[in-house]
Amino acid sequence: MVRPYIASAPGELKNIVIAAPYLLAVIGVICAVFFSKVRLLALAVGLSIAHYIIQTELQASLRDAATFRVYVFLALIAAAGAPASLALPDRGITTVWGAACAAIIAAITGACWIVAGWLPLSEEAGHPMSLYSTEGVVLPAALQIVLGAGIVCSLIFLTFRNTHVEAAAATLTACAGLVLGLLHLDDISLAVGAAASLCLIWCFLRESHKMAFRDDLTGLPSRRALNRRLRQLAGSYSIAMLDVDHFKKFNDTHGHHVGDQVLQLVAAKLSRARSGTAYRYGGEEFCIVFSRKRAEDVVPTLNDVRRTIEDYKMTLRAAGRAKSKRAGKARRGATKTRFDTVSVTVSGGVASKSDKHTTPEAVIEEADRLLYRAKRAGRNRIFSK
Repeated sequence: MVRPYIASAPGELKNIVIAAPYLLAVIGVICAVFFSKVRLLALAVGLSIAHYIIQTELQASLRDAATFRVYVFLALIAAAGAPASLALPDRGITTVWGAACAAIIAAITGACWIVAGWLPLSEEAGHPMSLYSTEGVVLPAALQIVLGAGIVCSLIFLTFRNTHVEAAAATLTACAGLVLGLLHLDDISLAVGAAASLCLIWCFLRESHKMAFRDDLTGLPSRRALNRRLRQLAGSYSIAMLDVDHFKKFNDTHGHHVGDQVLQLVAAKLSRARSGTAYRYGGEEFCIVFSRKRAEDVVPTLNDVRRTIEDYKMTLRAAGRAKSKRAGKARRGATKTRFDTVSVTVSGGVASKSDKHTTPEAVIEEADRLLYRAKRAGRNRIFSK
């Protein structure tokens, strides 16, 4: 589809199109370094190097042994590199972990180059390593399976982590398969390379947005996201402020790790409040914004959430638990381990925009006042005006 346009484009525009994958990949590398993202850096560097190799080393016949080795190498590194980059610990670039990740990637690259030298091209029709083993596709059947496995591995990471990095890795692997399979088409690497680079940059933008507007612990929109939402509010609305009861005492008794689990639990329950959007306000305090709702309309919803949190029992592992899974399994076979359960409650206040409270800040202040009234009245309740 894009080949006629590239071929007929003016000289300067065509040069821009040819350079686009490199420029976009460089932007991706800069973003990865700026945000200190090892996985994204590996994908961006890999994409730019792969595009360079395709443009310089794969412009000859694949019947040539040296060219075919490079071709197989790219297929193997695309299949193994993306899942491997996702498995790396993302703990900074200029750290010991960053150096270890670079060494692992170098080892995988070397292994792929060695394996590529062991796979000679077969001239036998239908052979797994024969070109055009599938009609209209250059990629040998064996490499199709390898790339498919790489995409599946990336999708498995995406299923469990569900972040934009995993989505980008799966997309880049699929793009590599598309380019290598249709390499006989003119300018296919330019079009797909530019598209893959744009995908990677989009991933950077989404990740940076997540870093800025999402709370790491709870996954809820952060205080910054709330402030932006408040500036956009118009018409009638209600704002609820909720606080975990006796959270400091709970934290001191059971430890910060359990306290974090409590905050995650409360956030998960609040995020399901009908017609509202939950935000982490700070510490153990949360905020829910209801557009086009009066306070009396949302009190039943807030009470439903409050009761759900109250009824949920968290299981605490025994203090003398075994340090290893094997020792724990052996101990459980001999004696029955006792698990304690705990529960928490929340208190809240909800207020609406009115003639007296005309701004979001005033509504929050009123909701906060009602929250502390609920606490003074015995906690585990929702107050509204």
